[in-house]
Amino acid sequence: MCLPGLRIFPDPNRPLSKSSLRCGCCTIFWSFGKSHHRIRHIPFAVQKYVVKKGKTPVWSREDAKTLLDSIPKDSVSGLRDLALIAAMFYSFARVSAVLKLKVDDYYHNGARRRLRLHEKGGKEHEMPVHHLLEQILNEYIVAAGLQSGQPLF
Repeated sequence: MCLPGLRIFPDPNRPLSKSSLRCGCCTIFWSFGKSHHRIRHIPFAVQKYVVKKGKTPVWSREDAKTLLDSIPKDSVSGLRDLALIAAMFYSFARVSAVLKLKVDDYYHNGARRRLRLHEKGGKEHEMPVHHLLEQILNEYIVAAGLQSGQPLF
């Protein structure tokens, strides 16, 4: 027996409980009334979870500049932190994509430098580098003494 609203048990010889039959009968009754436009609203219907899509807050230029200026540049770790945060600000990339960068992923393409981001699902995304990010990354790579093939961060 397969009626909407009734629980189906793996054992066909097991009898259905009275509460299951009552629940199934009520569901059939209300569903029939709703589908034939006799009832406008099923009172016990489960409401679906609705996700409201909002806007992700965006940093203002002043806030980003304040944060980048507050990072100390007197050590390699400070330059690394500055390069990491600047790469996320200027490329709008995911944290995981920026952390996967290698020195070879920051390369020349004509007059401009480019970043090759390794995104989710194995996708690669190449993008031009902002001139301020280029200065920060160049300074960090020289200070850290990074070579080809090493992780950037």
